[in-house]
Amino acid sequence: MNLVRSDPTWSMTRGCVWETTLQVYNTGDVEARNVNIRIALVDTGSGAVRDSLDIFAGTIPPGESRIIRAELDGDCLNEYTLRAVPVLL
Repeated sequence: MNLVRSDPTWSMTRGCVWETTLQVYNTGDVEARNVNIRIALVDTGSGAVRDSLDIFAGTIPPGESRIIRAELDGDCLNEYTLRAVPVLL
């Protein structure tokens, strides 16, 4: 999994959000079905999860990848790290 982009931006309806783009790879020899990615925006100072989201990536054939995008609620003044883990159902 590669982090392509993660930046704060202002939304008129939601306030400050973190727009995140990830590229998810299947490096195996068989297709990965029902792939979900659990994404969490983690406060760097406290380690607390500010927001989290599960994104459905679908079926990924061997050697292929998917781009997924998410908006997570954050505070534009804080420092965050991003945690993303694949979850197979």
